[in-house]
Amino acid sequence: MTNSEHAQQQTPDMAQRQQQMAEQDRVIAQRLGQIEHIIAVISGKGGVGKTTLATAVANKLASEGLAVGLLDTDITGPNVPLMMGIEGQRPAMDGEFIVPLAEVSMESVRKLFIA
Repeated sequence: MTNSEHAQQQTPDMAQRQQQMAEQDRVIAQRLGQIEHIIAVISGKGGVGKTTLATAVANKLASEGLAVGLLDTDITGPNVPLMMGIEGQRPAMDGEFIVPLAEVSMESVRKLFIA
């Protein structure tokens, strides 16, 4: 058997794993396909209020009745949980999916800035 023939052979475990990955890809594509708009708040400088702005925009849109998700990708210290009043909480899993921690109103964000 040549190397290419050997590489083309799949064990049952490999085939099953490929099917699982294909199903995950399908689910991800289906869910991402439901997203109508993405707003990215970025800056090349720290401390300019990106998290504050992103949190305020997310809460305003949610208060208008829109379904909103907020992803904090700050690797040096995500602050969205602090601003949302959910610091220290861990998200639950529903099967393979993360369950949102909380529905947060604009009022709860105002309280953080007043305090």
